[in-house]
Amino acid sequence: MLTVNLPKYIYKNTKEFIRAPLNHHSMMNFKGEIYEASFYEAELEKLSNLSDKEFRIVAKGPYSTERDSTITKTGFHTTKDGSLILYSNSIPLAEFDCLKIGENLVKFYECTLTQKPENLKVLQQKALRKTKLLKQFFPEKDIQCIIVGNSESTLKYFEKTAVFDTLHHTLPEVDLLGLAKNTKPQKIRTTLPLISPKDLNKEITNFDYLQELTALCSSVFEDASILPVKEKIILSDGLFARLYWGKIITKDYEVNNKSNEMIVAVNFLKINSPKIRYYFTKDNGQSFYEAASKPKKLNHWKSSRVELIKINSKLPIRTKQDFAKLTNELADWCDNWLKA
Repeated sequence: MLTVNLPKYIYKNTKEFIRAPLNHHSMMNFKGEIYEASFYEAELEKLSNLSDKEFRIVAKGPYSTERDSTITKTGFHTTKDGSLILYSNSIPLAEFDCLKIGENLVKFYECTLTQKPENLKVLQQKALRKTKLLKQFFPEKDIQCIIVGNSESTLKYFEKTAVFDTLHHTLPEVDLLGLAKNTKPQKIRTTLPLISPKDLNKEITNFDYLQELTALCSSVFEDASILPVKEKIILSDGLFARLYWGKIITKDYEVNNKSNEMIVAVNFLKINSPKIRYYFTKDNGQSFYEAASKPKKLNHWKSSRVELIKINSKLPIRTKQDFAKLTNELADWCDNWLKA
């Protein structure tokens, strides 16, 4: 039963997998999408059997009736490919594989097929951030994250943390290439008591992520130091993925970049080892690029692009002395973390 509706989903990696079915990376990306869809179907089956009637599942994928043009500024929304995204002030904050709403509890599920410790660590950090985010929108409810996997080693990695619950879900036996070539995305009518993102948004508490981020960045504008916000960053469990520090004049540095200014951000994906990231704009703050040997344009819905559009004009120009201070603070941050 779990495989009947799989051809009706939209899969982002279908074309890449069909072009290179023997490529491990493209195969695992597609298989991961199938795994996520099959788990969602399994949860709907539980709902139909009334084994989980205390919770409402948020509609996504072929079960969503909303259109991309009705995107909400703040709250949950299903995009045209069926993904369930949480927004704040037009900034996409997180995607959810499966979300359940109870009277006093919100459950969200993170599906994964990976067994690599480095990938599991990244998943753990993202899950902690999503927990923090959901708490902002549902302050009166408890938040529970369940990691879904088909490998005992994956589940044991999360069980030892005592922060997450785990659930084993087996990937159905399907002809991956055959499914990829025969997907026919379509809406699925159902009598199940699903809740639409639009209706769920009537129950959330407003949270302006950009306002909070701007206030955090403003704390470092005066003396160019990240130390005043260090504790808040650490305690946020990744709620703030990056901090915008200011701008530097490109000609003052030995960098291969034709823009006059570069935006300096500090990325906190690895909280024990924050990294400096550089961005620049070519058209007065509408398009942004990540500075690298080959500059990478930030896509339209990337959260960092939306943040930069909003905050770019507020960023102060920094001196070389300011930048040296920042690099020293980050070096001390890493050293002190290792000594702790």
